[in-house]
Formats: sequence, structure tokens, C-alpha cells
Amino acid sequence: MVSCKNGLLALCACLLSFLASKANPGDTLVVHTFSNAVHQNCNTIVQTFLFPADTNRYEKIMLNYKLTCPVGIGCDPYDRIGILKAFKNTGIFDSTGTEIKEPFEIMRMITPYGMGVTLWVDVSDYRSLLNDSVKMSTIICGYANGWSVTADFYMIKGNPIREAYRIENLWTGTFQYGNASDPIDNHLQPKTVTIDSLADQTKLRVVTTGHGFNCDPDPNVAEFSDLTHTLLVNGTTLQQHLWRDDCGANPLYPQPMSGTAISTWFYNRANWCPGAWVRPHDYNISTIAAAGTNAIIDYDMVPYTNTGGPNCSYAPEYWIQTQLVYYHPPSYTNNVELQAIKQPNSAFDYRRTNPVCSGTNPIVLIKNNGASTLTSVEFQITVDGVAQPNYTWTGNLAFLDTTSVALPALTIATGIHNIEITASLPNGQVDEFPTDNFQKANFNSTNVYATNVIRLLVRTDNTGNESSYDLKDVAGNILYSHGPYAGNNLIYRDTFYLANGCYSFTMYDSFGDGMCCYNGNGFFRLIQGLTGTSYLANTGDFGAYKTVNFTLNAPNSIVENNYSTQLVVKPNPSNGLITVYFNGEKNQIESLEIFDALSNRIYSDSKIELTADGKQIDLSNYPEGMYLIRVKQAQKQFTKRIIITK
Repeated sequence: MVSCKNGLLALCACLLSFLASKANPGDTLVVHTFSNAVHQNCNTIVQTFLFPADTNRYEKIMLNYKLTCPVGIGCDPYDRIGILKAFKNTGIFDSTGTEIKEPFEIMRMITPYGMGVTLWVDVSDYRSLLNDSVKMSTIICGYANGWSVTADFYMIKGNPIREAYRIENLWTGTFQYGNASDPIDNHLQPKTVTIDSLADQTKLRVVTTGHGFNCDPDPNVAEFSDLTHTLLVNGTTLQQHLWRDDCGANPLYPQPMSGTAISTWFYNRANWCPGAWVRPHDYNISTIAAAGTNAIIDYDMVPYTNTGGPNCSYAPEYWIQTQLVYYHPPSYTNNVELQAIKQPNSAFDYRRTNPVCSGTNPIVLIKNNGASTLTSVEFQITVDGVAQPNYTWTGNLAFLDTTSVALPALTIATGIHNIEITASLPNGQVDEFPTDNFQKANFNSTNVYATNVIRLLVRTDNTGNESSYDLKDVAGNILYSHGPYAGNNLIYRDTFYLANGCYSFTMYDSFGDGMCCYNGNGFFRLIQGLTGTSYLANTGDFGAYKTVNFTLNAPNSIVENNYSTQLVVKPNPSNGLITVYFNGEKNQIESLEIFDALSNRIYSDSKIELTADGKQIDLSNYPEGMYLIRVKQAQKQFTKRIIITK
């Protein structure tokens, strides 16, 4: 691993050149740039670092961007804009003889509220900037506490998926939105550009985020305004829906502010979420802007005029970065990348859906890095060193597209496990870059509870109609559900009587702000057993949803057997008055017994005849709950769950 700063460039140049020349395909060279660079009072930090020479080729370049809380200062409790830039030599010199360098934004993120975060971002498109001596800058603008930034580049040796050999800026800057005296269109005038004649493909990249609110006539503009902007390339319309609708599903949750203040991390915003990197809008314009020709590109905003108002302290504005990226032809024909194991995986990014039940299907993310449409992939799976049956996926995945794949369900015991997965044989062919075909993960099985009864206690917030839940078995069948809730600030109780097995409970909030704490003080609690306060979950500040996967393994479980469909109990659930029969037919039986949830026998009869009308039994004196009826006949035993509710 190599870290280079001013004063060490000559030594680092030799070392980097040596390491790169000795690297094999798939080997990774790590270039350390900013290390715990402290941002406070809106400062910009500029340094120069040494990257490998531009003669070296890298299949992919990943940026590892870390935010931590500066020692003695602490994290800023608000959401701020963080930007990383690299500067390109222009060949133009100022009056002092110094070469002018053009800045290119290579990554934008929004800080979380008062806590650190680690992000991985693919920056392969910027390889033409990341070579030799590179001037870079980091900025986070805020005036409360601060941030510490560390940025490392992981450069994976090999042919690029498609080589991004040139990049150029179009519109770049921060512009007020709705300013009648300086309309934003003044800064977004159409541009005529000459498409590079060597380009096999050309991409238009647009990174735009909206900020500012509480002004008239629309207080949502621009941060909370769901708008669709328009890009025109040679008259062809491209839509830019400038909205992030998944902020409430952020794995980094909850995000508290300092003191008693409540953060709004879960609100959807104009193309950003606190604690996440800003996703670019990318458009392949190769077919509408041919290589070597002139192209007219225009960027149009939705018309708006800001009239101010007493609360307009943060006027609406858009931060805009647009670029053209030029590529050589794809390097591979058949190349599948296994990008991630999404479940089972104990990694922080997947905490909302893990740990998983035994019987859950692993979910992986694959990407087609080959020019040929990807139609099949073979997967090899190993759990705790034991090979599982191979699985072949079939589908239709275009170049550079991704898709999630569900693999065969796993049977696992309780405890900590590891899983290794390899994707191979894209389109039945040898993978041309197999280094990116493998992923492994550690994971935990679900907690196990020695009960068949789970209670749910819900207190709605000020908008109970946003909350609902479902309870599913491991196959995804919904066993119980409720909602939306009808009342606000009310208590609701449910009791679930379940056989041994694995289950998934999810509480949803349709607005995405959870049940606490911005709009009231609601919560939900999952409690094991008919009594007590042993919680499976106790929360309200979860954003869009909270999933709890759990396993039940009661020592005297109530389980139906294979003959249960022949035994009929009506009504079920009931108030305690039930009728038992065999599909309306007359049958002689040896015994009929009924047990409570703890396997205590509460009723028995023997040597009886079940007539076509069935046998009536009165259990109305017994409490609500789940019971098991067991009937023996000749060599067969019939069992069925029944529920008493009052």
C-alpha cells in the first residue's frame, strides 16, 4: 500500500511504478490520499498525491471514502455537502507561468446527522485524471463541529471494462433557483460540443442536488421538491427525475442530532439522502451524438420564481456538475461480475434484512461487464466449507446492467456462519476476467426463542394511518397483517400463535419517518411468550420499515402433521365452541385429545364415533390462545391447530 504527499513524490513515483509493473490481473494497488483531513468552518483542503502512470491499466477503481468525528471537535450534527475533486492539467499557463488546472468533481456525498459513515464508490470513469501527480481537493461546508475525511483509491489491475480515456466538463457550479434577477437558465445555456472522434461510446453524466426551502410560494423548493428536469441532446429529450425516494431505507439509522433536537434523515429529497453518496444520472448518448460530429446539449429546469417570505433564510439552489465521458470499445465479450452478497450477510450495509432464517434464499447482485447480453450464469456456493448444489441463473442482462439473483434456500443451524459464492460460465463461456467472480461473507442465524407465542404491542404516532405490518413464514406467506391503523396515539395489541419455525415480521411506515420521534412518540414491541417483557424488538425510530427475523423452537411445539387436512374443526378461530369431523364422513376413532400451548392436556375422550354432523366440544372456559387437537384412528394420528379468541 502506498501513500504519497508533497515532498515524497520522487520516491513514491519509483515505488508506485515498481508495484504497478509487478501486479498481476486482479491485484489491487491502494493509493492513500487524504488522511483524517479535518473540515471546520467551511474550509477547503488541497493536496497533491501520486497515482500510477497512465500507461498502467485497471479493470476498476473504487474509492473508499470515510467520514469520522474529529477528536476534540465532534461530528457536525447537520447534513452537509461533501465533495471530492481531482484537477486536470490544461496546458494553459497564467501570467506567472503556472499551469492552470481544471477541477473535476469525482464524488459528492451528503453527511449524516452527527455520526460517521464509510462509503464505496466506483470512480473508474475518472482514470484519465488519476495518474501521475494529481492535485485533489476535499470540501465540506459547515459551521458546527466538523468532519474528518479519509480517501483511499483501490485500483484493480486488469483491462478496463470499457476504458474511459477522456472526460470534459459542461455546466458546473452552484446556482440559485427562482431568482428573478438572475434566472438559473442564464447559467445553463445550450452548449455545442464536438464529440471525440475516437469514442466508441459517449456518456452524459449529470450530478444535480437541490437545496434550500421555506421560501414562498412553494416551501418545498428545492430540497424537498420532486421535479423532473429535461436534457436535450440534438433535439432528443432525456428525463432527469431529480428525487431520492429511499432515504427512509438507509442502513445508517437512526441518525440523531445533538441534545433534544430531532433530525430529518428519513425525508426523501432532491437526489440525495443524509449519509449517502449522490447517484449520478448517466445517459448513453452514442446513438444521438455520433463520434466526430457536433452536438447541441441543453439543460432545462422547471420554471419557478421565488417570492421570498419571512422564513426564507435558505434560498433554493441547485448544485450542478455535468460531464461528458468518452470510452474505447468494451474489453470483454463474456464477463460477469459478482458485486455483492446481499443476504445472508452481517455487513452494515445489509443490516435491514439480516440476520436470516434457515430456509432463506441467498440474494446476490451480479453485473454484466461483457459486450454480449448475459443470458446465463452458474453459481457455486459453499457454507461453512461445505459445498451446496450448483445453481444456474438464466435471464437477459444488457451490458453494464445489474440484477439481483435468488439462489436455492439454505438450511443452517444457529450461530455464526460463512458463505462463499462464485459466479462463472457467463453465457456458458469461460469468464474473460474471473477475478471479480467471487464474494464471501460472514453471517449470523436468527435469534431462537423457546416459545410458540409472540405478542405485538403498538402505539401509533400522530399519523397512525401510515403504519402497517405483516408477519410471514420462511416461504414468504403472509400469516398475519394489520393496517393501516385507524387511530392516532392509540395502543393496539395482537397475539401470534405460531408453530416452531422461522418468521419475518416487518413494521412499515408509508411516509418513511417511522413512528418516532419527529411526528409523535409511537413505537412497536415484539414480546415473546404470553407474559413478561422479553423483547424481540422495541423501537419506533426506523424510517421506512423495520424487519425482525426470528426463529421459534419451543420444547413442546404445536405442529400439524401430514394428515391435518383430513381433520376439520369449525369454526377456527372460535370463541371456544367447536365441531370436529372428518370431511362430513362417519368415522370410528380411538381417542380425541386437546392440548394447550404448553402441551398440557385439557380435554380427552376415547372410543367414540364421529358422525357426519361431527362432535361438538365446549372450550369456552379456557383462555384465548392456540391449542392442538389430536385424533388417533387405527394406524394414523391427526393433529390440527385451533385458536380461541374472545
